[in-house]
Amino acid sequence: TPILFNHPSIVQVLNFGNAKVLSLANNHTLDLPEWFEYILWQLKENGIAACGAGYSREEAALPAGFELNGIKFFVFGFCWGMMVRDTKKTKNALHVAKIREEQIISYIKNVRSIDHDAKIIMLMHWNFDLEVLPFPSYREFARAMIDAGADAIIGSHSHCVQGAERYKSGFICYGLGNFFIPWHTFINGKIEFPEFSRLTLVLEWNPINNDLICHWF
Repeated sequence: TPILFNHPSIVQVLNFGNAKVLSLANNHTLDLPEWFEYILWQLKENGIAACGAGYSREEAALPAGFELNGIKFFVFGFCWGMMVRDTKKTKNALHVAKIREEQIISYIKNVRSIDHDAKIIMLMHWNFDLEVLPFPSYREFARAMIDAGADAIIGSHSHCVQGAERYKSGFICYGLGNFFIPWHTFINGKIEFPEFSRLTLVLEWNPINNDLICHWF
């Protein structure tokens, strides 16, 4: 099984880009669980909040929050449970937040009931590798999250750009593609993708007027 991780210097790159939140809800967070505390420390030192993983199921499901230009943001991170192998059930076992649809809907509704004006962003690690179309069930679920009060649903994991759509006052991007995965450089071999994986997507969202621009690379 490949162990996938990045060099700690990536945190300085994220800091340079003014990153506010990083989701750790993915299928490689548990590759090296002994480094989890170091990861959190690195992020905190650079003013970056984390969501999507923790030392209990409840902690992993908590959103990361920040405020920007007077607007409050709450960011959740969740991963398709089929891709996550749990660590041994010890006292300090590490958990990755798994997609449990009914619970996630209740989390969104709870935050929305507390703060009507906050922006709620859902970072979802889901769908198959190299599949250009999202699961139909996830399309329904994404729209249900918007109905529950989320503003943005942003997906990853497929290693290629998937579809995106406006739904009511929210927006959904099912997969951004390989935004930051270097090719041919890997700790114990090479990592390669098909040519169509070179196309990636970055979203520029104005939360004040809800304008959205897609930047293709």
